[in-house]
Amino acid sequence: MRRYRPDGDSLLRWATREWAGVRISFDVRPTLGAGVCAARIRRLLIEMALARKGSFPLREAIHVTGAQLGACYPMLAGFLAEKLRTDPDARLQNDWYRDVTAKLRDERCESRWSRT
Repeated sequence: MRRYRPDGDSLLRWATREWAGVRISFDVRPTLGAGVCAARIRRLLIEMALARKGSFPLREAIHVTGAQLGACYPMLAGFLAEKLRTDPDARLQNDWYRDVTAKLRDERCESRWSRT
């Protein structure tokens, strides 16, 4: 457990007020079934936190869905649009950036299909 204070300096802040951060770690067997089960548990824990007006740090974005990411970080789309404007060839990127943009792209694609 850790205490977090509000962050007013960064654009992609997750501590918008004072938080009590809880980190839950668990071992996962190196099998496909265990990996799928662990991913479900992580997403469920994040859903429970979001339902209680909680949040998660962006470093944990690899474990969330695009909808969870958008619910917790509504400013992320603007941030990514500005990055695209200043880096149109996407020369500056890493695994986190590729994962997040893929999730948001997949989420937009899914919402388009669900309207039809």
